Amino acid sequence: MPELQQRGIPCTLFIVTEVLGGYPNWQSFESGNSSREKVMSEEQLCGLPSDLVAVGSHTMTHPALTAVDEERLEREISGSRKKLEKILNREVRLFSFPYGAFNERVVRRCREAGYERVFSALPVLAFSEPQEFLTGRVGAGATDWPIEFRLKLAGAYRWLPYAFTLKRRILSSFSGRALLKAGIRT
Repeated sequence: MPELQQRGIPCTLFIVTEVLGGYPNWQSFESGNSSREKVMSEEQLCGLPSDLVAVGSHTMTHPALTAVDEERLEREISGSRKKLEKILNREVRLFSFPYGAFNERVVRRCREAGYERVFSALPVLAFSEPQEFLTGRVGAGATDWPIEFRLKLAGAYRWLPYAFTLKRRILSSFSGRALLKAGIRT
């Protein structure tokens, strides 16, 4: 936070409400193990500068939302927002999908819950449409190298969607040729 404040760099924190002040109990795909580092407390969250730190919801317990029933989906999406708004005494308008997992049902439920914008973990160019609801993001972490962090700030990861598209085209071209060689027409 001191580095962000010194440079005037805004950020958004997505909060799992039922873990505040405790330890995360979900799988971390970066290290393969769940973290043993404590999550900030409610008091620490309230002490963040609101002019620099936007707070969004990241559910109550961090489930893969595509795998939960309607009742739990409602509780995770709306309940986390209500709790954060009560803690912070301000409106919470942003939501980020745990594990990046989402589908149309989850996106629709977020819209119905009143969020203004939801974030996926897809590295797509964000804010490309004025009324965009589903937005891509690139996370920054404590293990980022300084050059990696600077590249993220500079938008260097914006090329990834183009690379993914090119890769799909190349692979489909090769698979099409392999099918033709095998005498199979598509």
